[in-house]
Amino acid sequence: MKIFTVGICLVLVSVLSGCDGGPAEENQEYLSSIDESRLISELDFDDNDFEDCVKANAEENGWTNVGEVISLDCSGEVSSSYYNTIEAISVFKNLKTVNLNDNNLDSDDLLIFRKLMNITTLSLANNNIDLIDDISHLDLVELDLSDNIGVEIIDNFASFQNLQKLKMDNNYGVVDFSPIGSIDSLKYLSLKNCAIYDASFLSDIENLDYLYLDKNDIGSAEGVNVRKELSLSSTDLENIDSLIEFDHLDVLNIKDIDNFTCDDYAHIKELLPETFVVISEECSE
Repeated sequence: MKIFTVGICLVLVSVLSGCDGGPAEENQEYLSSIDESRLISELDFDDNDFEDCVKANAEENGWTNVGEVISLDCSGEVSSSYYNTIEAISVFKNLKTVNLNDNNLDSDDLLIFRKLMNITTLSLANNNIDLIDDISHLDLVELDLSDNIGVEIIDNFASFQNLQKLKMDNNYGVVDFSPIGSIDSLKYLSLKNCAIYDASFLSDIENLDYLYLDKNDIGSAEGVNVRKELSLSSTDLENIDSLIEFDHLDVLNIKDIDNFTCDDYAHIKELLPETFVVISEECSE
């Protein structure tokens, strides 16, 4: 009787665990078998949308082998499933540019980027990401995290010391933006509609050429260092004369500021004769 019982238990364990390790293990074994010489036309990923995206990118760029793939634009074409779609990206070891906007990804999906070391341009806008620990090792030059309203902690932004372009529009959850102030390499920064009240954290960045702070509750931009273009539309700016410090700019966008009258706009344009000042339409006539 004991032997019979043990036999049943072994059968049950085998059935429940799966003799072949299950779909996830099979998928991992298949991905591990793919090297740089594999023909792209032979790829057979679990996610058909991602496979189609890869092959469309390859056709457009004239790539034949996996090792030739250096960029992927799969915005809105990847279903969120860690064990197939995101895992499949790992076979493209030479990737430098990745666009995965609009794919319902979360922070757990980013774990696969631990296997991709050469990415310098990464776009993850309009997903459900709240932590970026698993991309902090990348030597990024451009990063787009716009419309990830769950992002709260950005302490590890300090690791992106070669980052030149950062977009984080419409991220309301970030409590402290000051880590961005430590990225001296930034040339382009967009933080539109991020519930920012104080822009002083930007005073230490000396190489910014383009800065976009539209639709924030900023009352003053004093001390902000920017060299070419500054956009402050739909903010709470009050001190008109303080804008004189931006007389070196090519463009200053201050349209749709409730605190400014048409006379105020006219005065600002007089203060900045060499700068193209964008003002509210009703005051442009």
